[in-house]
Amino acid sequence: MHKSAIFISILIIVIVGAGFLIFKSPVLAPTIAVNIKQNVENYLRENISTLSPVKAVLGGTWYVVSVTTDLNKNSGTVVYEDGHIQETKNFSYTINDQGEILNLSITGSINPVACTMEAKLCPDGSAVGRTGPNCEFAQCPNVSPAKKSGITGTVILSPTCPVERIPPDPNCAPKPYATSINILKTGNMGIVKTIQSNGKGVFSVDLDSGFYTLEVQGGNVLPRCPEVSVEVKSGQYTTTEISCDTGIR
Repeated sequence: MHKSAIFISILIIVIVGAGFLIFKSPVLAPTIAVNIKQNVENYLRENISTLSPVKAVLGGTWYVVSVTTDLNKNSGTVVYEDGHIQETKNFSYTINDQGEILNLSITGSINPVACTMEAKLCPDGSAVGRTGPNCEFAQCPNVSPAKKSGITGTVILSPTCPVERIPPDPNCAPKPYATSINILKTGNMGIVKTIQSNGKGVFSVDLDSGFYTLEVQGGNVLPRCPEVSVEVKSGQYTTTEISCDTGIR
């Protein structure tokens, strides 16, 4: 009876041990495979900027789009881009017993650069796409900027001496007048702009083409400054001189 008990105990141990060995591999193998695949993908995402044999362009940074891994060959394919160009590369790797990545390197020839579908808006309203080896934008059409138009001129005070002298006295020459100037669209009472002549009496203002009236501000009594009508033509500056009367006689 004692020998039978021992025999039965040994038989149970053998059966349990065999069952453990039979079911151990199918349960753990998929887990290890999944870990390796995830480890490869994580490694690529964290190190793609240094692993890539191609530099990112236009200030971009590489990021992984997709990874395909062949666990049997310890290799795979990675697709990554920097927002301007996209690369597809083969890679190979080595691991330790725990499925951790010991080394991973991108292999194979460099594939042609693929530019993303982006466009740049040009000053004339048109758009150009990317071109060239590094996906530079094509040049915008050579459209000359529109020339400005407006009025330039001077404001002077005269006469400056009570008697005209012959030959003329340089000290009695007209003098510059620094003052404010209201600019109105002819036929419209609204002020378009108010500008200032400087210490040399000079002024300049950008205006669209059309007819304008210039109101130069004089004093409460003197000097008296006339209103001046000026035509501005497209792409041109009209020059005028405004003489304010000092009242000196």
